[in-house]
Amino acid sequence: MKMNALGKLLRCILMSTILGVSHAQTPLAKKCVDQYELTFFNDNRKNYAGAKATCESLGGYLAKVDNQRMTYVINATFELVGSINSYFIGGNDKATEGDWKWQDGTDMIMRGEVGYQNWKYNQPNNDASGEDCLLIGRDTYQWVDTTCHELLFYICQSEHSTPEIGSDDDPSHHEKICRVKNCVNTTAEWYKESSHEQVTTDFKKNGIYQKIDGSSSTLHFDNATILDIGKYYCRAHNSSKEFFDFKVDGNPTITSITNSSCSRSLFVTWNPSRYAVGFRHKITANNYITKEESFSTFIIPKSNTSVIREISGLKTTTEYNVTIKVCVSDDECRSTYSATTTAKTDGKTQPVTSASLSTNCSIQWIWKNNNQPVNVAGLKVTRYCTTIATRSNVNSPHMDSFNISMPRTYTPVPNRNCTVSIQVIGCAGLSEAVNAKGYCVGKPAAPDAIAKPIASFDATDSNGIRKITVTKPDDSNGLLSCLFIIVHDESSGENTHFKMENLIKAQSSTTEYIAVALPVYRFTGDRQVVNLGDNSGSSCNVTQTIDVLSKKRRRRRNVGEHAIFVGQNRKLNREKSYSVFVVSTTPCENEICLRTSPSILLKKKSFEFNIISFVIGFLIPLIFYVVFALIIYKLMKKNKKLKKIAEAKEHNYETIQEKATFSNDPVSQPSYSNVLQETAGYEQALPATTKQTQVESAYETYNT
Repeated sequence: MKMNALGKLLRCILMSTILGVSHAQTPLAKKCVDQYELTFFNDNRKNYAGAKATCESLGGYLAKVDNQRMTYVINATFELVGSINSYFIGGNDKATEGDWKWQDGTDMIMRGEVGYQNWKYNQPNNDASGEDCLLIGRDTYQWVDTTCHELLFYICQSEHSTPEIGSDDDPSHHEKICRVKNCVNTTAEWYKESSHEQVTTDFKKNGIYQKIDGSSSTLHFDNATILDIGKYYCRAHNSSKEFFDFKVDGNPTITSITNSSCSRSLFVTWNPSRYAVGFRHKITANNYITKEESFSTFIIPKSNTSVIREISGLKTTTEYNVTIKVCVSDDECRSTYSATTTAKTDGKTQPVTSASLSTNCSIQWIWKNNNQPVNVAGLKVTRYCTTIATRSNVNSPHMDSFNISMPRTYTPVPNRNCTVSIQVIGCAGLSEAVNAKGYCVGKPAAPDAIAKPIASFDATDSNGIRKITVTKPDDSNGLLSCLFIIVHDESSGENTHFKMENLIKAQSSTTEYIAVALPVYRFTGDRQVVNLGDNSGSSCNVTQTIDVLSKKRRRRRNVGEHAIFVGQNRKLNREKSYSVFVVSTTPCENEICLRTSPSILLKKKSFEFNIISFVIGFLIPLIFYVVFALIIYKLMKKNKKLKKIAEAKEHNYETIQEKATFSNDPVSQPSYSNVLQETAGYEQALPATTKQTQVESAYETYNT
């Protein structure tokens, strides 16, 4: 009988186990604690063995509640309903009575021992000597021992799966999703690996942010920058980490670099990375050969659209490395995020192939390939000239420049040999200079100007002489032969039309004559003083020049019979006015070139102011009369004053006499003090002796 009863019991337990396993499909809840998942089953009660078998079939075991966090989750998942809402957990002492262990074989902490335990105050009590299994929920959330064949709800525990990072995310959405499966209350979170800080959930900030939605978290990159590049990991509580490496291209893109034939600049077109918008970008240009930095600037792009930047200040036809770097801070521009391209400048105006200069100063040139380049505005001609004939030991060169647009013949510079160089004027500036072959010769010419003579301040003296200073002209246009001082009776206008025939007539004329003929080679300085009107004679050969270096140099020109001109320095008439000017002569090949100075006027004698006569005849008498008048005035003033004094004396005497008159009335009789007081105003004007005598006399009369 006992054997039959035992067999029935075993069959019942086996059937309950099978039925329990087959019906344990729909859990009440799933909760995650740390890296574990707790599954609560309350749809089919099972004994301990059946509950254990079900948990194992799901890859887990009956719950091991060994910390307060797990207790909190369990207590919050179901409500106590008397003794009917109880759950098996994994503790038992089936092997040895009183030696309680968890299903994985680890020891349970008993009351009074160090460690976490949640026993009810009177448990375990092994009531009826058969309570070898553990439950939660019999009128309490604490641990209570019970029989293993009792049918109860149960809690399974398993390690929840590692978070999974989606691999099928749409890259155009700029996001990455991390999910935790089979654990409904677990929160997946993203962290940055370099700092181990949780990624912000503030989507308004620049940079990567995450959006947490239960067991999944989405990492958003639409606000990401180059500062966000790096590794990130996703985890749920204390689960293992699942890493994701955020890699983007932060490099700028140089689309093109162009040059210009009219400029030395380069023009770079580039796009910043969408992850570097708002960051400073440094653009530099370094000489490809010397590596020297020739250009540097900073740009902060506001979007990732194309940017065109001119790189200026470069050399023509030179190769440069153009680099754009992203600056992660004001002081750090990393080559990590950069782009470099090599380009060559243009901006060079092409010169002419060759040029020539004829002796008559005609300029010709040839273009490269016989074609004039576009954007040519003309040519700049620079002329270098040296003097042919000079009296100076120093040959002063002459240089000037002018622009032309077509072949031309220019006016030669007098008395100079000239060569030229040509530069093309293009939109990029001047080309290299090309020296023209040949030279042109300038014939001698008259000076550009003759200084007018300078007359002395004193007038023509009684001998009819007036000093005149003549300035030696500049003879860089050709050596001068003579300077003639021409005197014209009365005043005359300008002498710009004075010609050779006028000079010839001046030898015999009495109204406009040659007063002095000065050979220029006899000048010892820049100026020479001449006594005009001293009746001296002089002469000068207009064809003759003297070279200081050779001491003697004669050049004959075909000027007919008039080569030597004679001057007659006639005495000047002080009662007449004269105009005086200077005429220069320069041998110019087969003719004599003349240049006339402005004229000066020597006026006739007029009233002369004599300071000595003025002083003697006017100032001295005037001073005498003034002094005499002052003396008379003072004498009259003194006489008037004496007269006033005499009148005052007479008046004082009469007043005192009147006051001192005798009277029988004692009241009316004045006292001596009253008389003195009343006459005090007159006392000062009288002499002391006189005043005293009169007063005493009055006093004596009164007392009598």
